[in-house]
Amino acid sequence: MAIGSKVSALRRAKALPPVSTGTQERRLHLQAHNYWATLPRAGGVPLWHDFDPMLIDDRCTQSFVIDLEANEPPHLRLIGAALQVEGGVDTDVIGLADAPPGSLLMRISSYLPELLNRAVPLSVEAPYETAEGHPGIYRALLMPFTTDGTRIDVVFGVVSWRETVRESERPAAARIIPIRG
Repeated sequence: MAIGSKVSALRRAKALPPVSTGTQERRLHLQAHNYWATLPRAGGVPLWHDFDPMLIDDRCTQSFVIDLEANEPPHLRLIGAALQVEGGVDTDVIGLADAPPGSLLMRISSYLPELLNRAVPLSVEAPYETAEGHPGIYRALLMPFTTDGTRIDVVFGVVSWRETVRESERPAAARIIPIRG
């Protein structure tokens, strides 16, 4: 699988500070989706080799790459620095099954079956409890890619999160929005 060079480029990229306000969060997700939508398609989803991660503002702090290689268990090939801190992991490569319970990485992975079924980007907004036990909200965008033109085998995503103070800021339940590209 030829996903390594893109992941290496993300690791070397200058990390921008994590996005923390609602407007910036949505801009990050919108920019990532709009870029995904411009890529040529093979079997309904873009080819991984056409993806240039340097064209998205947050190049690695809040990004992740999930490798869905056919004969291997799924694993995260890249976990942005801010996501590592949030999840309490000290590496940027782990098996998806090893994502810490309650972490955003674990929560995000639960949307993979729906992403694979729909084959379009998924935007997710949901409440969660931070590691410190505070109420929070996260927004994630998961975008499917293919390396061979036949099946989804790479997922690139961005996620932003923040603690909430008011109950009115928290959605009652997860909102999953499939986005037609």
